[in-house]
Amino acid sequence: MMEFHPPLLGLTKSQRAMIAARYFIDRKKRRRQWLLAARAAFTPGDRHPCVICGAYQGLAHAHHVLPLSIQFNAGLAEPDHEFVWLCPTHHEAAHEIIRGLLANVQPDLTGMPPAEKDALQPIGVRFVEKLVSAGGLR
Repeated sequence: MMEFHPPLLGLTKSQRAMIAARYFIDRKKRRRQWLLAARAAFTPGDRHPCVICGAYQGLAHAHHVLPLSIQFNAGLAEPDHEFVWLCPTHHEAAHEIIRGLLANVQPDLTGMPPAEKDALQPIGVRFVEKLVSAGGLR
């Protein structure tokens, strides 16, 4: 909920709505610019095989331990580019774990072998450590 500051108290409801809309538009623009700059500054180097299954070097994605969009929402001024190489399947699984952690629900990793689930756990733990050190979400 938006907190009203004394200068806003004398405004009409529609004037306050216009200010709020401008704030969200400005935030969306800042977010887009921040993400573009963060991605441009990210240079992961040569691809490596997935850290979970050891395969798919040519298809591996660089997965930010603390995803860039979450970094922006946490208010980081500078991006944190700690990452791991993950194949598409394990990259999606890492994001499913993150969604589960943020929503405080069990991630749906149906069909994934237990050894792979166990191997993904340190990525989830590191995500939480990074999020806490960033001050959480705002």
